[in-house]
Amino acid sequence: MFPIHSVTGRILGFGGRTLITDKKVAKYFNSPESIVYNKSEILYGLHFAKGDIVKYDNCYLCEGYTDVISMYQAGIQNVVSSSGTSLTREQIKLVRRYTQNITILYDGDAAGIKASFRGIDLILEEGLNVQVVLFPDGEDPDSYSKSVSTSELEAYINEHKQDFISFKADILLQEGSDDPLKRAGLIRDIVHSVSLIPDQITRTVFLQKIAKRFDIDESILSNELIKLRHDVAVKETTVRQPVANPIQPTTPTEEPLQPAEKKVKVHPCEYELMRLMILYGELAVSFDMVDENGKKESHETSVIEFICHELDIDELNFSYPLFNRIHQIYTEGLADKQLTKASYLKRLEDQEIVRFVSTIETNEPELSHNWLTKHKIDTTRDVDKLHTTIPNAVYAFKLYKIESRIGEIRMELEIKGSEMDDRTLNDLISEQIILEKVKKEFSFQLGRTILR
Repeated sequence: MFPIHSVTGRILGFGGRTLITDKKVAKYFNSPESIVYNKSEILYGLHFAKGDIVKYDNCYLCEGYTDVISMYQAGIQNVVSSSGTSLTREQIKLVRRYTQNITILYDGDAAGIKASFRGIDLILEEGLNVQVVLFPDGEDPDSYSKSVSTSELEAYINEHKQDFISFKADILLQEGSDDPLKRAGLIRDIVHSVSLIPDQITRTVFLQKIAKRFDIDESILSNELIKLRHDVAVKETTVRQPVANPIQPTTPTEEPLQPAEKKVKVHPCEYELMRLMILYGELAVSFDMVDENGKKESHETSVIEFICHELDIDELNFSYPLFNRIHQIYTEGLADKQLTKASYLKRLEDQEIVRFVSTIETNEPELSHNWLTKHKIDTTRDVDKLHTTIPNAVYAFKLYKIESRIGEIRMELEIKGSEMDDRTLNDLISEQIILEKVKKEFSFQLGRTILR
């Protein structure tokens, strides 16, 4: 258990590390958010580190609780943690009280390094200086600080510090350094980060570094920077007109969602699954699961993990692009051992996601009871029924996907069947037979009767 302190030393909440090695169980559990405890506005260890942050005029930023503890025990005490969440503007402002300099310490095998670029941009936008240290493959601040002496740890950090331009370039160049278009996109991406810096002299210095690194005319970069700064200014001064009823769930026709700009067909099963993840995603629920021997056992896991796992094993995605983007964010969060909260989604730059999540949370319309009779979707809000509501929503979603694929196969056979070679024809028929069997099983789970 890790007590989480406020800046003044009061206990606000706790972080718990599970001792279970089941991949379906979240590694860390935190106290529920409240008026007192808001994870996005707290930095773990700041109460103990603030004196040394002022003393050394620098703040080391890690990811986890144990990273902070091990670094502190190793003698580096100006260190804090974002507690496994993506860095927020509120957390950066906390650091700014004590220093203008942040050094981010990344795991050597961190899968979410690219996703962290937004955190770096936020630091730059707040006018702070940021440097980055990447630990060796397979190491993190916790493990590395335990394997070397304090002097060796300090030496490694000092020798491997990079400014954000060098760090970002090294990471992105690995993906397509020989592709001119990708290289141009990379340069534009870095210039965009520079455009966020409030101080003009600092921006000019970094532009010179970019020009030298990529051997490109500084005037070209300057023109791009001016354009980006103009776009930022327009974005800050433009008053956006509110969009009335951006999402409108209705009775279960094929278009329960109607964005203001244009109508997009969304199946009720997709909407319901997304609604459940947003409203109840972090809750731990006991689900009945079948093990390798076909034996049914009860496992407790979060709603997000259960739904994402069920979709992942069958390689299923949402048809509606907005839902697909949210699903991807949930999946990336799980890969980083994090449960993405609705509050995080509402802080994204993607305003379509922000509007949708806000609508679900604050102004969710009453859904038609026809959803239960026609689609086997229980629209009641009883949290105690989630252990059955969630699996049924997943079954309904999978059944909808199966029926869609069967329809595609039938259409393909009807239109192109006479032109197909025997192998292709047999493959499609075999796939249809298998899907019909699976459809029957899911229909049985949902209590439906299939009329042939």
